[in-house]
Amino acid sequence: MFEGDTGDGWNHLDGLQVNSGPLLGDFDFDGDRDAVDIDLLFAAEQGPVPPALPRFDVNFNNNVNSVPNSTGSDADVWVRQLMGTEYGDTNLDGAVNFDDLLMIAHNYDTPTVGWALGDVDGQPGVNFGDLLLIAQHYGFVSLDMDVSSLDPMFVADWSRAQSMIP
Repeated sequence: MFEGDTGDGWNHLDGLQVNSGPLLGDFDFDGDRDAVDIDLLFAAEQGPVPPALPRFDVNFNNNVNSVPNSTGSDADVWVRQLMGTEYGDTNLDGAVNFDDLLMIAHNYDTPTVGWALGDVDGQPGVNFGDLLLIAQHYGFVSLDMDVSSLDPMFVADWSRAQSMIP
């Protein structure tokens, strides 16, 4: 999971120093990573860098690929490592749940584009591809999700469950 700027002027990804420039994956340079950024990655020119822009090559393999679940996918790195979530998490809260399913259902079979509106596969419109991705990951909860506002019994059980993961 992306650790961010730790105050030493470097961004860190899985313990590696990445760069001292803009936040990795913040393609609109507004200081955060959000649905606008994954939409920009989906819309970016694909293929070798150059002519594809290097800022979209978040896995540093000199190739921009925003196809979900494909070899060398920059979208996979953005979703899973930088955001710590999964495809289908339309509101990027670290969980693929009913809220996300409602967003996809509300916009299903429309030409709507945009991660926040349910277009999580990067293809135009909200359609079966998006529904399939949310179905594959429904129930996902990031291990880094803040559970402190939840029921105390759940928090205790959640902590216990996390401690059992190797």
